[in-house]
Amino acid sequence: MAFRLHSSFQTTQNQLQQFLTFLIELKTRIKAFSPQSENSFETLFSKNKLKILRYTYRLKINNPTVLANNDPRRYYMGYRNCRTNPTVDEYWSSSDIIQTMIRAGVTFSKKVLGVFVKNPSALDAEVRYHAYLNVGNNPVFFNQANQTSTAFTYDNTGRVQTPESNAARSAALMGRPRNHSAAGLEAIANYQLYERVRSFEEIQTLSENARARNSEMTTCPFCGKSGQNVAFRRWHFDNCLHNPNCPTEALEIRRQLAEQARARNKQKSPKAGSNSQNPVEGQTTSPQAPEQS
Repeated sequence: MAFRLHSSFQTTQNQLQQFLTFLIELKTRIKAFSPQSENSFETLFSKNKLKILRYTYRLKINNPTVLANNDPRRYYMGYRNCRTNPTVDEYWSSSDIIQTMIRAGVTFSKKVLGVFVKNPSALDAEVRYHAYLNVGNNPVFFNQANQTSTAFTYDNTGRVQTPESNAARSAALMGRPRNHSAAGLEAIANYQLYERVRSFEEIQTLSENARARNSEMTTCPFCGKSGQNVAFRRWHFDNCLHNPNCPTEALEIRRQLAEQARARNKQKSPKAGSNSQNPVEGQTTSPQAPEQS
């Protein structure tokens, strides 16, 4: 869905109010799930279930009167990786502006906007939040730029390096030894010989732990489907079609898979009337009597 961004401050305030109303409704829907369920959000996203959680958040300044010259900035929006419950995570952004204000005694309140299992999903949500509110140019936000990417890796395959870049790289590598020492080469050659052999007890313990993890079942809080916990955390939770934070990439993948399935089914289905002859209209057919010898 594309949003048309306006530069007027009043329009920006209206957009922000609509967005906050959406978040309140989303919170109400989440609370509608039964708190007695063993697979509620508290159990699903507990420290025992996942090692790292990703969440998007919004900071709001508590005492805006400390800002000089009637500064209209009030909010900051970002994302965070943590190993604890996001609602009690004592993290207040890595922004230099926010950190400087905190050291000066300015206090903020934090609101969690969404919780995710995978990092690209959290970044995708942050990209959408930033684009919708245009936080990089919005006068009420401390953000100095919009998040525009869900990854920080670059593929240079097929790119031709310029002579200038080759010369700079050559100068930087000048003087470095190109080959390993004799001891280093021997260590690399004998690496497999240094592998520690696990005892039978260790292998048995690892096997039992793996079977216990794979046999653990869970229920999706969005659609109610039940399945293996490890498999659900790997894909289903972030990409469930009923998840309000479902990334656009997952929806596109689902659409492509559906089109491929329809194409396969269309090829498998026989054409109507290809294997049988239709009787002439107005005539009836009857089984022929067996020939008598």
